[in-house]
Order: sequence, then C-alpha cells, then structure tokens
Amino acid sequence: IEKALAYGEISGAKQLKIKDLLPLMKAKWRAEHRFIEDNFTYEGLEQTGSQWKYEDIIADKVIFCEGHKVMENPFFKHLSFDPVKGEALIVEIEEPFEKSLRDKTFITPLGVGKQHWVGAGYTWQDLTENPAEKARREIEDQLNAILKVPYKIVDHIAGIRPATKYRRPFAGAHPSFPNLFIFNGLGTKGSSLGPFFARQLVQLMENQIPMDVEVALR
Repeated sequence: IEKALAYGEISGAKQLKIKDLLPLMKAKWRAEHRFIEDNFTYEGLEQTGSQWKYEDIIADKVIFCEGHKVMENPFFKHLSFDPVKGEALIVEIEEPFEKSLRDKTFITPLGVGKQHWVGAGYTWQDLTENPAEKARREIEDQLNAILKVPYKIVDHIAGIRPATKYRRPFAGAHPSFPNLFIFNGLGTKGSSLGPFFARQLVQLMENQIPMDVEVALR
C-alpha cells in the first residue's frame, strides 16, 4: 500500500458476515416453524379488537423491521428517515490483506481466496439498488490511491442504508396503535447496536420499561 506508515491499528475489532449469518438463522427458524418467507402487503394487515390479523396469522403485537422499505409503511413513514445509497466493489487483490484497512475507503478481506470488499460511498440522489458507473469510478480512484499491487474487479454491488436524519435508530410503539412497533434506522451500525436496542424493545413490549431517549420515537 501507499503511505504504509500513515495508519494506526485498532485491536479487538470483529467482523460479522451478515450474508453467511442470515441463511443459518432462517434455516433454524424454519426448523422451529417460526419463519415464513413471503411478500408482505400493508393492506393485508387488519386490526381485530386488540389484535392484528394477517392472512391466517393472529398476533398480539407486530414489529416492523424492514430497512429502507419503511418509507412505504403507512404507520411509520412519517418518521425522520434519511435513506442513503452505498456501493462497493468486490475485488481480487494479488497480495491479499490479512486485516481491514480504512483510508478514503474501506478494504476488507472476505475470507474467500483473494477477494476483498471495497467501499462504500454515500449518495442521497439515486435511491435505486442499481450500481452506478460514477460510483464505480470513484471507488476505483480511491483504491488506486491506496494499492501498489494489481487487482481485478469481480463484482459491483449497491444497497440502501436505512439511515435517519439524527443518526439514531427508531425503536418503540406507534402513538395511536400501542401494539404496533418499529425497529429500524440502525444504518451501518446494525450489527453492533442491534442486540442492545432489541433487548430494550423487548423490555418495552413485555414490561413497559421505556426505551432509551436516544432511540425513542420522535
């Protein structure tokens, strides 16, 4: 790399491989008959007394955890979300990294041969999940400023972060429907913040213990 002496090292950092984790969780929940994979429609959700009905499911409580698709949710789209698009390149680097590197962009080894994840950029204008050529060039320029060894691009990916205007998650009950809940807006920190605030949400739902003021609905 260029400027080899310009970096510091953070000890104790961990990487959670979400794409590997989710299929394992789904398989576990399917085996326990606790998972249905289907397209959800808001129109199909009906209030029946103090409960909610969706097709043949009757629920005392409903939690919406839907990422940036919350912008289509009639119950919670009024919240101050600020979704932002990110893009990344999957590259094969001739001399693989053993650790993640943070400069103008992130370079993270994927543990698959010489493949690395490089990205991810920010844009608020184009909120489609289609990769953009402009973003590809920007990431390439950043990578070229860091690397001194050959690399090959094998994929270009894009996604939408469920970010919020105040950079804090939203977790809690709907003001008019106390058994409708939201858990969203974790942005790029979902892996680290998710478990902490999920436990708080369970305490709110089961024991009426208020959420941390930082994530309370506003």
